Amino acid sequence: MSLLGSYKHSIRSHFYTPPVHFKSLITPALPKSPLTDPKACEIIAEFAASDMSLPQAEEQLKVHLGSQYIKAEWRDVFKAVMDAENDTLKALESIKGSLIRSSK
Repeated sequence: MSLLGSYKHSIRSHFYTPPVHFKSLITPALPKSPLTDPKACEIIAEFAASDMSLPQAEEQLKVHLGSQYIKAEWRDVFKAVMDAENDTLKALESIKGSLIRSSK
């Protein structure tokens, strides 16, 4: 290899940048709120429309969401169901409002 060829090779390897993989540029999406989890919403709807107790609903959410279940985040949702006093339609409308406000 000539002196010039050696110099070019040295420069190229010094400034060589490996190809960028586009997957590494994609930032992961922020985790969605557990309040928008479809299964969790089903549990709450069942709580509103059945004779499920509050402790049973909380336990089902804990089992489903695991470490993402934070009791304080669900307080307004549970309160909406309890305040509806066995009026399923009122409870479901209140839940919908609570979930929309909480997920923002």
